[in-house]
Amino acid sequence: MRIAVIGATGLIGSKVVALLEGDGQEVVPASRASGALIGPIAVDDVAAEVAGPADSVVNIGGPHEISFADLARRLLAEQGVDEPVVVDADATYFGAQLRRDSLVTV
Repeated sequence: MRIAVIGATGLIGSKVVALLEGDGQEVVPASRASGALIGPIAVDDVAAEVAGPADSVVNIGGPHEISFADLARRLLAEQGVDEPVVVDADATYFGAQLRRDSLVTV
């Protein structure tokens, strides 16, 4: 069988790939961590790689989590901004609150 495995380099995916290959199956591994694969296949390229029919698809890819700060850095970097200055609306409020709370009346 030809089996596409999404999440092939993860904790569970790597074990599934090993089991399938040990059973003689043809595995098409896909992972966001494409550098970890021999003959890497990025998730975005899976459709092209599995253009021939796959008998089965195993999807055990975990969620790709990114913080808002990381997202902002990536977007700014794509625009050519290397050292962004970020102002948070809450920062001014909490800063003012801190100054007010530390005032001493005489």
